[in-house]
Amino acid sequence: ENLANEGLALFRKFRNQVDPYSVSEPILAKLKQHFKLGVITNGNAQVEKTSLADYFEFVVSAADAGVSKPHSKIFERAAVMADVPIQKILHVGDCATSDVLGAMDAGCISVWLNMQKQPWPGGQNPHAVIHCLSELPPLLIENTNSNFGASNA
Repeated sequence: ENLANEGLALFRKFRNQVDPYSVSEPILAKLKQHFKLGVITNGNAQVEKTSLADYFEFVVSAADAGVSKPHSKIFERAAVMADVPIQKILHVGDCATSDVLGAMDAGCISVWLNMQKQPWPGGQNPHAVIHCLSELPPLLIENTNSNFGASNA
């Protein structure tokens, strides 16, 4: 048991050594001036132990929520942690199914980060599509008072 715990600790140490995209920190800094930022993740990296930790006010992991995306419960937990109605949660994700459709099914606004410029796989269109993280701040700041009209992917 002790060896397993040591192995897990070593795995987490290296798993949390992430190198964010070079544009990530300036974008998060700009967004944090206007919005409450949080993370909803199915992954096992601990965002709070990375260089990006200071940008986020909360983290909801699949392990904490007891379900993973696309289950609506994980998005509902984020709304509680953010202390906002679920309809005010805007979720940005790169997976069409678990991120975008999951968020919309839960009642959130969704933005698809489609860096590979893949065709939309079907189902309800996301509220917005971006192809690079740098497109996010102007999109959000320009649409702060709207619910994003549905767009074509």
